[in-house]
Amino acid sequence: MQNKIKDIKLVWKRKTFSIMDLLLCVFFIVVCDFIGYLGTFFQKESLKVWYPMLTKSEFTPPSFVFSFVWGILYALIGFATFLAFKKSGRDMKKSVLFIFFLQLGFNLLWNIFFFGMRAPLFAFIEILFLLIIVVNMMQLYRKVSLASYLLLLPYFFWLLFAIYLNFFIVVENLG
Repeated sequence: MQNKIKDIKLVWKRKTFSIMDLLLCVFFIVVCDFIGYLGTFFQKESLKVWYPMLTKSEFTPPSFVFSFVWGILYALIGFATFLAFKKSGRDMKKSVLFIFFLQLGFNLLWNIFFFGMRAPLFAFIEILFLLIIVVNMMQLYRKVSLASYLLLLPYFFWLLFAIYLNFFIVVENLG
């Protein structure tokens, strides 16, 4: 436990970041935000016409909450990836980049299935694969940085909530 606490303290103890560190961190966050932005292209029409007509769970938050939460999550994912990448050796860096881009691709794919194709069942199946990828991402990041693992916990729990919301829509809107 002591080593895990030291790992977290090291993130905050470091007094300065190099310009390259700062640029790399910003890069990972911007890439996440860009994927989120791409996802909005599939949402626009469906949010106006199709989505309001669906029967949704009483726990479905207002639309503005999704944008707010995803903005925070993308920053956390980007920063977690920066930490994992920075603390990784050469071979592990490749794995970090691979799983980072893989989960972003699946994240975007959910928007394509759910909003673009208006296929909640396909989106539900896809989000289960996304969850598996994120769990693997968390395990990989934990090998090099406890802090990066902890930063991904909100993403994991939000995905569980999204799975519930998606499943509810599938069940309540069959036929």
